[in-house]
Amino acid sequence: MRPISLDIEGVNSFEAKQSVDFEKLLSGGIFGIFGNTGSGKSTILDSITLALYGCVERADKNEDFINNRTGRAAVSFRFSSGGAKPCVYEAA
Repeated sequence: MRPISLDIEGVNSFEAKQSVDFEKLLSGGIFGIFGNTGSGKSTILDSITLALYGCVERADKNEDFINNRTGRAAVSFRFSSGGAKPCVYEAA
């Protein structure tokens, strides 16, 4: 799986909509997720998990990942898979 883009809104520390362009990040070949405590590194991974599987494993209850100020969450994750002729998928 090769990530393409991720849109996050209302999940944990991300109140307003944020977008991650993985294609731009991967243009150098490799990237890392770095930041201070509470900056949202784990939330990026939680959002991918939420888009793909419909839940966040580390949340105590299914709603524990929703930002308290927004009361709702939305995630969209685009990725490609398939080797020589990759297909693009979107999970929301």
